[in-house]
Amino acid sequence: MSVKHFFKQLFSGIVVRIQDGPLQGKKWIATSGSKFIKGRFETYKAKAFLEHFKEDDVFFDIGAHFGYFSLLASQKSDHIFSFEPRPANRKFFEKHMKLNNTQGVQLFPYAIGDKTGTVRFNTQTGSATGHVSDYGNLEVEMIHIDQWVQNKKLPKPDFIKIDVEGGEIEVIKGCQETISTYRPKMLIATHSDELHRSVLQFLKGENYKIEVLEPESETGDTEIMALP
Repeated sequence: MSVKHFFKQLFSGIVVRIQDGPLQGKKWIATSGSKFIKGRFETYKAKAFLEHFKEDDVFFDIGAHFGYFSLLASQKSDHIFSFEPRPANRKFFEKHMKLNNTQGVQLFPYAIGDKTGTVRFNTQTGSATGHVSDYGNLEVEMIHIDQWVQNKKLPKPDFIKIDVEGGEIEVIKGCQETISTYRPKMLIATHSDELHRSVLQFLKGENYKIEVLEPESETGDTEIMALP
């Protein structure tokens, strides 16, 4: 664990209220980061999300991190299914939900992909950039969304958010039947030009309407809002 992560965990008991934005007034762990506290976390993405997320939508939050989008969704729905394989992130997520008396949010400790079983996960990065990797330092379980929906372990989704630091295509392959059958709205972060092109190709093949958010983003990530 890096020094930064050590202190983030050490002082995780310090709680403040978010100062601005769509979660203004909500309680949040201070060491999560200033963008959360100031209400400036992925503002364009949150705006697009809230424009299209409807009352009682069933939401799959794939790559849930500290729970920001799950908490956003919980203001409109009690049907939130969140997936976060990184243990340290799950601790923050669970505390954020508890601090805000959130109902209807279920958190699963799984990576999402196109197969099932144990995979390696790299946590030797920033809290938001952990990812499935053959060289990962942690073993986690991966599940297949199509199987879980078919087996009724999950309901049919109305909205899926995918932010998995380079594993977008694998997630989509594991959701392909669910996407084709139920046509959920989707918000997808792509983490390279090649992945961006591949995701767009898939979405066009499924006849989705596509809006690229912040195409000139300096972070190197590009967000896609896809509507059926």
